[in-house]
Amino acid sequence: MKTAIVIGASGMDGSLMCELLLSKGYMVHGTYASNKRWVDNLFHPNFTLHKFDLSNKDSIAQFVINKQPTEVYNFGGVTFSPDSERLPEYTKVVNHSAVFKLMEVCFYTNRKFFQASSSEVFGNIKDQQLNENSPRNPHTPYAEAKNEVDKMMRYMREQGGKFYTAISFNHECERRGLHFLPAKICNYVKQLRNGATSELLKLGALTSRRDWGYAPDFVQGFYDQVQGEPSELIFATGVTYSVEDLLEKAFAPHGYDWKKYVLTDSQLVRLGERNNIWGDYSKAKETIGWQPTTKFDDFIYKMTL
Repeated sequence: MKTAIVIGASGMDGSLMCELLLSKGYMVHGTYASNKRWVDNLFHPNFTLHKFDLSNKDSIAQFVINKQPTEVYNFGGVTFSPDSERLPEYTKVVNHSAVFKLMEVCFYTNRKFFQASSSEVFGNIKDQQLNENSPRNPHTPYAEAKNEVDKMMRYMREQGGKFYTAISFNHECERRGLHFLPAKICNYVKQLRNGATSELLKLGALTSRRDWGYAPDFVQGFYDQVQGEPSELIFATGVTYSVEDLLEKAFAPHGYDWKKYVLTDSQLVRLGERNNIWGDYSKAKETIGWQPTTKFDDFIYKMTL
């Protein structure tokens, strides 16, 4: 039986990965920092949940050595870029230093190591398609930490490490935290349907565009990547939608006109934010046969139920 460690198992991607691995017969050790969220009710004979402090580098190495995993998946650390601006030192520790320790122990014990990176590493840019070789200009502590780890991951692959980097564009599902825009909008629609709100929904720029995909599609891609040769791959849909598009797909199926419920708040508009960038996932398609399968309309609707 294969064994996997999933760092950050309580989050959206981490919990989906735990479930996928269990479905494939793995013994899974999941970790969480403080909130068990999506794995609190994951009862499976092959699953064990551990409270784990990524800032304790010594415990990281010992944990991996003790569990002797075949594969280690890292979704841990600060995952919301604006949070990194409030907590830059903590972000550097858990998104950078702790990951270097994970890489070190996985390299010297010959483990497969997966690192969840982000399109944030490309920086504040607009109106571009991006691939694995696009220039990078990280603009937040979160993006800087991810980019530094990505560089070391490339070096370690050159040294023979079984290391896998997934540069993911925005991806969402029913488990997404409410501080992310699609979840905020879809949760508002849920409240409308249940008669639980009479307030207007305050949003920033409605013309902003994003490449939004469905998280379970991406997590399947992450797993497939780790079963192949060590690599760095883009996971995206190659298509962008505006916030207005998102609002239409969330409200209209339930008979609501979003324009009656949305208030634009200038204080929520980010100045100079990156906008209308989309990913070229052709390398992932060529090397592991991956492509997104769930339509934007479909997963936004699921998120409103």
